[in-house]
Amino acid sequence: RLVAAGKTPADARDLLAGALISPVLTAHPSEVRRKSVIDRIAAVSDLLDACDQNGAACDLEARNAGLRRQVTILWATRLVRQAGLVVQDEIDTVVSFLDRVFLHVAPAQLADWRRRLEAPDLPPFIRIGSWVGGDRDGNPNVDGAVLTAAFRSQARAVLRFYLDEVNALGAELSLSGSMSAVSPALQALAEASGDRSPHRADEPYRRVLSEIYARLAATHPVLTGQPAPRAPSFAAQPYAGPDAFRADLAVLQESLVSNHGAVFADDRLARLITAADVFGFHMATLDLRQNSDVHERVVADLLKVAGVSEDYAALEEEARLSILAAELASGRPLFNPYASYADETLKERGILQAAAEALRLFGPQAIRTHIVSKTDA
Repeated sequence: RLVAAGKTPADARDLLAGALISPVLTAHPSEVRRKSVIDRIAAVSDLLDACDQNGAACDLEARNAGLRRQVTILWATRLVRQAGLVVQDEIDTVVSFLDRVFLHVAPAQLADWRRRLEAPDLPPFIRIGSWVGGDRDGNPNVDGAVLTAAFRSQARAVLRFYLDEVNALGAELSLSGSMSAVSPALQALAEASGDRSPHRADEPYRRVLSEIYARLAATHPVLTGQPAPRAPSFAAQPYAGPDAFRADLAVLQESLVSNHGAVFADDRLARLITAADVFGFHMATLDLRQNSDVHERVVADLLKVAGVSEDYAALEEEARLSILAAELASGRPLFNPYASYADETLKERGILQAAAEALRLFGPQAIRTHIVSKTDA
């Protein structure tokens, strides 16, 4: 279609270099299926896909027995919950879709475009978004603790994926330094690795991957509040952010490609690098959303307690703008930690404090948008 429109690969590269494609997931009251039901449907799908992928090698008898088993379990499983949904249920459902679908599809799409356009350094124009855990207008139960829980749930899923992939790469990349050249950067990482196993003394790629695994495992409790699913064989420093993780992976890839050719340009390691580009450590960008009426009440409460305006909500637009401009230009903090405020005000402040902490932990891609709904002038 691009060729038919007279566009060149360079045109497409220029377009995508500044583009952002961001599917945004959100909870909806019509989605009442339990995760148990979703998991069983996914198991049926996996069984069908396995035969599609394996072709003649597929064991139809075993596949059909598996399908009967899954359908039997599904038939005897309650379709709806006995208790009402809480926000964590919505978070778990969204994370399950991110884990099963987007963790694999989004990097594959980005890698395909990079390959087609011969642009390996094409910026990651695919970013996944979510409203679940940040949309107070859609769910009044969302607060600072819920926002933190959403990011922790997402981080657990993406870090588990990275740990599994790094572990698999460690099993795969058994190249010996005595039989294969490595780059100086890779050799330096191998020598700095905490892996002192004599069995891997001449396996620089495995030593580097052991260090990467240990650093990811150390990052896990920092971002999720829980230890890594499988402990490393030695302690290491956590990553300061996903860029450092990606940089270590890039050293591995550059050494493999420069010493062994393009056979390593599109492999498990390349796909992991692409996943790190798309998901970072936050997995999905969370949008914040709140109704303008709430903003008005919170601002009015802050201004009243500070003695700036007794009734901000009753002011005309021009007077409101004048007060807001003066406060934004002032170096004085508007919030007084020793004063009393409405519960709504404290809840909104808690959200913003949790958002600031998320940005500190996960970086600027974690939260990019704060939507104010029902605005007027």
